[in-house]
Amino acid sequence: MSSANRKSYLIQSAGKTDPGRVRARNEDNFSREEDLGLFLVADGMGGHAGGETASELSVTTVRELAREFFLSQAGVPPEEKPYLDWLAVTIRKAGEKIYDLGNQNLELRGMGTTTTALWIPPAFDPPRAFLAHVGDSRAYRLRESRLEQLTRDHSWVMEQVRAGHLTVTEAKTHRFRSLITRSVGFQQNVEVDSATLELKAGDIFMICSDGLSNMVGDPEIQHVLETTAPEQAAEELIIQANAHGGIDNITVLVIKILPV
Repeated sequence: MSSANRKSYLIQSAGKTDPGRVRARNEDNFSREEDLGLFLVADGMGGHAGGETASELSVTTVRELAREFFLSQAGVPPEEKPYLDWLAVTIRKAGEKIYDLGNQNLELRGMGTTTTALWIPPAFDPPRAFLAHVGDSRAYRLRESRLEQLTRDHSWVMEQVRAGHLTVTEAKTHRFRSLITRSVGFQQNVEVDSATLELKAGDIFMICSDGLSNMVGDPEIQHVLETTAPEQAAEELIIQANAHGGIDNITVLVIKILPV
């Protein structure tokens, strides 16, 4: 766990990843850049080395392009729209790189990844967060004892839930629960969901792959986030996911906003 001071708040964060109890390879990747305020989770797919390659390339591309943009804004009064737009651009550019690499290498063809990014740039005071998302990894916010899912799953089962054809309980065990409808890199272009968020002291964010959200329910997630510090929370949530079967790779990032 580490922390970064800002003008009016402190970011405290921790991240963990685990292959789970079933899969030999961990195709998840994450990044925790506290100086930049950038937090990323990517869950790769594509078999062999494809999923791991796709998730790593997405995380690396988003991180590098976000840092380049931030440095280019030195001395410029910060505005929300350029930051939000650029975060979405970084994910689309990652998709282009993954798609091109897959076309160049037959063993990697068809690979893709989810990508969920939370950016809290130090340039903003009062603080702002920018969220960009593709796939079925998730971002949550715990505020004043209310846990809220900030992202919408781009998956076949959750589309059926939203249409009223499946319940959430049925979706968790459905044979098509791993079928996602939007990913980074499977196609050359991808639509990115994005949003700007106001921050409050005491907010706790969690970004995770579906290896956690499919195994651990919201009440358990909320209890752990409310009662433990970020590093212990990330560890405990992975323990719980494995205790419930650990059928997929598990990645958890926990970010807490504290007053200075």
